[in-house]
Amino acid sequence: GSSGSSGDKMDGAPSRVLHIRKLPGEVTETEVIALGLPFGKVTNILMLKGKNQAFLELATEEAAITMVNYYSAVTPHLRNQPIYIQYSNHKELKTSGPSSG
Repeated sequence: GSSGSSGDKMDGAPSRVLHIRKLPGEVTETEVIALGLPFGKVTNILMLKGKNQAFLELATEEAAITMVNYYSAVTPHLRNQPIYIQYSNHKELKTSGPSSG
């Protein structure tokens, strides 16, 4: 356990990789990236098409924290559909080139 936590209700430690759920099926990477742009530079994205989920990596942890804090107060929407953003377990996205299959 980390000392000095003041009873935050956030599950998971802050990470600059954010886990986005409940995405509309036909949403594009560009639309997901646009969610993060107001908060900082988006350095990576991983779309899980089959699961309607995505991972968004920001340049700094501070940007990710700001984004999560904002979207916990204001529910983000894509294509008029509410989506859910939380910290990922991953500290960074390890995308290794074009994957086959």
